[in-house]
Amino acid sequence: MGPEAELYLGNMSLEAWGGYLNIDSDDGDGKDTGFIIGDVAYYMTDDFRVSVGGKVIDNYEGLRAGFEYQFGGMPMSLYSKAEYGDSEFFSLLGGLKFYFGAEDKTLIRRHREDNPRNRTLDLFTPGDDKNDNGGYAGGGSQP
Repeated sequence: MGPEAELYLGNMSLEAWGGYLNIDSDDGDGKDTGFIIGDVAYYMTDDFRVSVGGKVIDNYEGLRAGFEYQFGGMPMSLYSKAEYGDSEFFSLLGGLKFYFGAEDKTLIRRHREDNPRNRTLDLFTPGDDKNDNGGYAGGGSQP
Protein backbone atom coordinates (compact mmCIF):
# COMPACT_ATOMS: atom_id res chain seq x y z
CA MET A 1 0.00 0.00 0.00
CA GLY A 2 1.20 3.49 -0.71
CA PRO A 3 0.54 6.74 -2.54
CA GLU A 4 0.26 7.04 -6.29
CA ALA A 5 0.80 10.28 -8.22
CA GLU A 6 0.59 11.39 -11.84
CA LEU A 7 1.69 14.70 -13.31
CA TYR A 8 0.39 15.70 -16.75
CA LEU A 9 2.58 17.93 -18.92
CA GLY A 10 0.82 18.25 -22.26
CA ASN A 11 1.27 14.92 -24.07
CA MET A 12 3.68 13.66 -21.37
CA SER A 13 2.72 11.92 -18.13
CA LEU A 14 5.00 11.33 -15.14
CA GLU A 15 3.66 8.43 -13.06
CA ALA A 16 4.88 7.11 -9.71
CA TRP A 17 3.71 4.65 -7.06
CA GLY A 18 5.58 3.72 -3.91
CA GLY A 19 4.96 2.29 -0.51
CA TYR A 20 5.06 -0.58 1.95
CA LEU A 21 4.87 -4.26 1.07
CA ASN A 22 4.68 -7.38 3.24
CA ILE A 23 6.04 -10.46 1.47
CA ASP A 24 4.96 -13.88 2.76
CA SER A 25 6.90 -16.81 1.33
CA ASP A 26 5.73 -20.43 1.13
CA ASP A 27 7.89 -21.40 4.11
CA GLY A 28 5.99 -19.01 6.39
CA ASP A 29 8.66 -16.34 6.71
CA GLY A 30 7.38 -12.79 6.33
CA LYS A 31 9.32 -9.75 5.26
CA ASP A 32 8.47 -6.06 5.42
CA THR A 33 9.94 -4.00 2.61
CA GLY A 34 9.27 -1.08 0.32
CA PHE A 35 8.75 -0.52 -3.38
CA ILE A 36 8.78 2.27 -5.93
CA ILE A 37 7.58 2.14 -9.53
CA GLY A 38 7.94 5.03 -11.97
CA ASP A 39 7.12 5.61 -15.62
CA VAL A 40 7.43 8.42 -18.15
CA ALA A 41 4.75 8.16 -20.83
CA TYR A 42 4.35 10.14 -24.02
CA TYR A 43 1.26 10.23 -26.23
CA MET A 44 2.53 10.32 -29.82
CA THR A 45 -1.11 10.95 -30.79
CA ASP A 46 -4.22 11.07 -28.62
CA ASP A 47 -4.63 7.32 -29.23
CA PHE A 48 -0.99 6.09 -29.16
CA ARG A 49 1.05 5.96 -25.93
CA VAL A 50 4.68 4.86 -25.42
CA SER A 51 6.30 4.56 -21.99
CA VAL A 52 9.59 3.76 -20.27
CA GLY A 53 10.25 3.32 -16.59
CA GLY A 54 11.71 1.30 -13.80
CA LYS A 55 10.91 -0.35 -10.51
CA VAL A 56 12.59 -1.38 -7.30
CA ILE A 57 10.79 -3.96 -5.17
CA ASP A 58 12.71 -5.29 -2.18
CA ASN A 59 16.06 -6.29 -3.74
CA TYR A 60 14.73 -6.57 -7.33
CA GLU A 61 15.49 -3.81 -9.85
CA GLY A 62 13.97 -3.73 -13.32
CA LEU A 63 13.55 -1.54 -16.40
CA ARG A 64 10.34 -1.52 -18.42
CA ALA A 65 8.90 -0.18 -21.65
CA GLY A 66 5.55 -0.43 -23.36
CA PHE A 67 3.02 0.92 -25.80
CA GLU A 68 -0.75 1.10 -26.20
CA TYR A 69 -2.68 1.95 -29.36
CA GLN A 70 -6.44 2.52 -29.33
CA PHE A 71 -8.18 1.82 -32.60
CA GLY A 72 -10.02 4.93 -33.84
CA GLY A 73 -13.70 5.00 -32.98
CA MET A 74 -13.51 1.74 -31.01
CA PRO A 75 -13.28 1.19 -27.24
CA MET A 76 -10.48 -1.34 -27.77
CA SER A 77 -6.68 -1.07 -27.78
CA LEU A 78 -3.64 -3.17 -28.57
CA TYR A 79 -0.89 -3.09 -25.94
CA SER A 80 2.46 -4.60 -25.12
CA LYS A 81 4.95 -4.17 -22.31
CA ALA A 82 8.38 -5.61 -21.67
CA GLU A 83 10.54 -5.76 -18.55
CA TYR A 84 14.21 -6.60 -18.03
CA GLY A 85 15.65 -6.97 -14.55
CA ASP A 86 18.00 -8.63 -12.11
CA SER A 87 19.39 -12.10 -12.90
CA GLU A 88 18.66 -11.50 -16.59
CA PHE A 89 14.90 -11.75 -16.00
CA PHE A 90 12.90 -10.85 -19.13
CA SER A 91 9.14 -10.60 -19.49
CA LEU A 92 6.99 -9.70 -22.49
CA LEU A 93 3.23 -9.26 -22.27
CA GLY A 94 0.73 -8.14 -24.87
CA GLY A 95 -2.91 -8.30 -25.75
CA LEU A 96 -6.14 -6.42 -26.29
CA LYS A 97 -7.84 -4.11 -23.78
CA PHE A 98 -11.54 -3.39 -23.90
CA TYR A 99 -12.91 -0.16 -22.42
CA PHE A 100 -16.49 0.01 -21.17
CA GLY A 101 -18.46 3.21 -20.66
CA ALA A 102 -21.06 5.45 -22.18
CA GLU A 103 -18.76 7.87 -23.98
CA ASP A 104 -16.24 7.45 -26.78
CA LYS A 105 -12.92 8.85 -25.60
CA THR A 106 -9.41 9.08 -26.90
CA LEU A 107 -6.80 6.97 -25.12
CA ILE A 108 -5.22 9.97 -23.41
CA ARG A 109 -8.63 11.02 -22.03
CA ARG A 110 -9.39 7.48 -20.82
CA HIS A 111 -6.08 7.34 -18.94
CA ARG A 112 -6.47 10.79 -17.39
CA GLU A 113 -10.22 11.06 -16.73
CA ASP A 114 -11.41 7.56 -15.88
CA ASN A 115 -10.62 5.45 -12.81
CA PRO A 116 -6.90 4.86 -12.17
CA ARG A 117 -5.34 1.74 -13.64
CA ASN A 118 -4.95 -1.27 -11.39
CA ARG A 119 -1.18 -1.54 -10.91
CA THR A 120 -1.24 -4.52 -8.53
CA LEU A 121 0.31 -6.92 -11.07
CA ASP A 122 3.30 -4.55 -11.38
CA LEU A 123 4.37 -5.76 -7.92
CA PHE A 124 5.04 -9.32 -9.08
CA THR A 125 8.73 -9.97 -9.68
CA PRO A 126 10.86 -13.05 -10.22
CA GLY A 127 11.89 -14.68 -6.97
CA ASP A 128 15.45 -15.22 -5.84
CA ASP A 129 14.70 -18.17 -3.55
CA LYS A 130 14.54 -21.76 -4.74
CA ASN A 131 11.17 -23.46 -4.56
CA ASP A 132 10.62 -27.07 -3.47
CA ASN A 133 11.28 -28.41 -6.98
CA GLY A 134 14.77 -26.92 -7.20
CA GLY A 135 13.63 -24.23 -9.62
CA TYR A 136 13.28 -20.55 -8.97
CA ALA A 137 10.10 -18.69 -8.13
CA GLY A 138 10.52 -16.53 -11.23
CA GLY A 139 10.37 -19.61 -13.43
CA GLY A 140 13.02 -21.82 -14.94
CA SER A 141 16.44 -22.32 -13.44
CA GLN A 142 19.07 -19.84 -12.49
CA PRO A 143 22.74 -20.30 -13.38
